[in-house]
Amino acid sequence: ALEKQSSYKGLSSERTWLTSILKNKIIDCYRKESSLKRTKAIDRSSEINTDDFFDDTGHWTKSSAPKQFISEDVNALESKEFNKILQACIKKMPGLWSAVFTMKHIDEDESEKICTELRLSVINFWVIMHRAKLNLRSCLEKNWI
Repeated sequence: ALEKQSSYKGLSSERTWLTSILKNKIIDCYRKESSLKRTKAIDRSSEINTDDFFDDTGHWTKSSAPKQFISEDVNALESKEFNKILQACIKKMPGLWSAVFTMKHIDEDESEKICTELRLSVINFWVIMHRAKLNLRSCLEKNWI
């Protein structure tokens, strides 16, 4: 306000003028925060390099092969703890990935419907689904198994 004091025309009260400056500064902060979140989501989508999971023949590498997913507790998959971890892992995924995964495997929607609603090509849908599954598997292995 001090820098732009000369541009104050007196058409409104000083309080209104200062309030509008403050409001615009707050909006700028939210815009900056929002753009950073979008940038982080885009950056996170490139974190997983699927080439590290498979060898030249297309089989799992020994270090990346899925671990045994059997628990002593028969009802482990139904437990609140597992569901809490699963939801946390889904929330960590980029927004589009979690939407595609949730619609397909939790809501059990048809692939064509998901592609139409999210305006995705079939190829893009399957690439996102593949990456989401790898990301989810990695998260569950770190936090559950």
